[in-house]
Amino acid sequence: MPTGTVKWYNPEKGFGFIERDGGEEDLFVHRSAVGYQTVGEGDRVEFTVGMGPKGPAADSVTVLESNPNPKPQRSPDGGSNGGGRRGGFESDVDPSSLPLVSGVVDRFDDLKGFGFIKQDNGGADVFFHQSALNGARVYQGDHIEFRLGEGPKGPRAEQIRLLDQ
Repeated sequence: MPTGTVKWYNPEKGFGFIERDGGEEDLFVHRSAVGYQTVGEGDRVEFTVGMGPKGPAADSVTVLESNPNPKPQRSPDGGSNGGGRRGGFESDVDPSSLPLVSGVVDRFDDLKGFGFIKQDNGGADVFFHQSALNGARVYQGDHIEFRLGEGPKGPRAEQIRLLDQ
């Protein structure tokens, strides 16, 4: 089975690249190939090679050895070399200052990492990214509370909290 080293992996976005041991081109890796384990930069992995929508991709990824000296995670507001926060709200907006709204999870795609909420007040459907869940799991029909703001393409939820059923 082929082996390699995780070149980089973004758990929030759910993808990264593996540098193959044989010197062949790097392979794209999607969270669906990783399963419930986590991978990080420098981890030694084994995998099968399948075809993704844009070419060869890693499949059935298994961690052989975790990197003992992982690179520190970037802060949500960016690193020391600029770039800033990616996606979400502008850095000058404090999500806790946004209106608190409730709704029901209309759909959530665990593989893609995003979903939509139907507001209880009948307003427009609201996009949310899994990063707004703070590690919680949601399912279609769950009643939630969230901060309502504007994303680049319309209403966007932040700071999602599951309400008692």
